[in-house]
Amino acid sequence: MTALEEQVRVLLFSNHPVLPGQIATMLNSQRYCIRVADMPIAFDDDPPDVILVDVNHSPLDGERWLASVRQHETTVDVPIVLVTGKEDLERWIPQLEQGVVDYVTTPFGAAELRARISLVLRTRAMFEEARERHLRLERMSITDALTGLYNSWYLMHRCSEEVARAKRHRYPVSCLMLDIDNFKQVNDTYGHPAGNAVLGEMGGLLKANTRTSDVVGRYGGEEFLLLLPQTNRGEALVLAERLRKVVEEHRFRVGRASIQLTVSVGAATFPDRGIVGHETLVRHADRAMYRAKLGGRNRVVAG
Repeated sequence: MTALEEQVRVLLFSNHPVLPGQIATMLNSQRYCIRVADMPIAFDDDPPDVILVDVNHSPLDGERWLASVRQHETTVDVPIVLVTGKEDLERWIPQLEQGVVDYVTTPFGAAELRARISLVLRTRAMFEEARERHLRLERMSITDALTGLYNSWYLMHRCSEEVARAKRHRYPVSCLMLDIDNFKQVNDTYGHPAGNAVLGEMGGLLKANTRTSDVVGRYGGEEFLLLLPQTNRGEALVLAERLRKVVEEHRFRVGRASIQLTVSVGAATFPDRGIVGHETLVRHADRAMYRAKLGGRNRVVAG
């Protein structure tokens, strides 16, 4: 059963003496569940699929009532169908540009009403599908496909934002650059698919051991970058050392085997000498990471 074939929850607002009963008769089937109210009521956590508003038979001003429905958090995305007389249609046409999806004019029959409801449901389904597609494309544009972490483009974008925010509010922001030591040996020994699996596992390990406010991403190759908002130099070094130890003690699964890996970590903090923006922040962390490698790997160096 598709979404359009499931039971449709209809909320009708009207204080007309006859119209609610007529509409209930028109929609008298198992497919429709109708609730009638003559005044705006508190919406629950299970909003209707469609709202019918009898704008000419309401104790409140129609425009004000429509605005309250559109702005309510539980009904902001619920399609609204106006019920009005033909002589008043011109007054309500502008509402189509302000959130109302469709209208039906009295007198109308059961076939027309059901067709209007089906139309707005199809429109809503198409809109939600388009929104989901947009969100998927947006996630793909900022996500590294291999690890599921943020990609280098988004990392630099966020780094620029975090440094700008740190300047405004006068607090520090730190950056860690991690590189997997001797990663080429993993690819040479076990193959690139195994190496890709290790990168994915490493990404999950880093994500699990950082704060939700930290930004974790794959910078490129076997390098990972972490942005640490409101984190000073000392705090960044403590986290860097903890991550180094977590990786060293972890056993990465490669097929049926497990292997031990280490990382070299470079840390840098804004503001600091020579670090005046997001590019210099990342550059200093990158240089510190290379010094850690030259110093023997599996260590943390401050930039």
